[in-house]
Amino acid sequence: MSAQINYFEDRVDWEGCSIEKLTCSKDIPINNRIFALGRSALTPSSLDCRIWSFECFPKDCASLSWTIKNDKNEEMKAEAFKDGSFSLKVQGKEKKDELTCCLITGEDLQGEYWGSVFSVPLDTVLSFLGKKSLKADDRIYMEFKKEGAEPSVFSDLFRISC
Repeated sequence: MSAQINYFEDRVDWEGCSIEKLTCSKDIPINNRIFALGRSALTPSSLDCRIWSFECFPKDCASLSWTIKNDKNEEMKAEAFKDGSFSLKVQGKEKKDELTCCLITGEDLQGEYWGSVFSVPLDTVLSFLGKKSLKADDRIYMEFKKEGAEPSVFSDLFRISC
């Protein structure tokens, strides 16, 4: 079963996007597992991702990353760090100017969280994927990852849904 990238004609409505859980290894004791979520969206001008992690005291080295892989298994990786810094690397080369990123923090009924919203221009994504456009039912391999003390990973083929 593939996860979904929700399509929006205008601005992204994060509450209207499908949620994907980031899961920890079963080897990690249940009380040490971190609960994290990811959402993805496509607009006519960008591919966006929101990842947030429920933890009261994330380690200083904690980061959240969003990786897209193309057919050649090359990577485009956006990463945000707890200190507010961020990066975008395409095949290992820094492309920070092509990434919009902001940190989010808050608290809700599930607890305290921190996270990041990433946005990459659609032209950058299409060039990386070697495509002229993206349409409904196209599939993109993406990986959400929360790193710190123990990694949490969710990866899947994401299907664009209109």
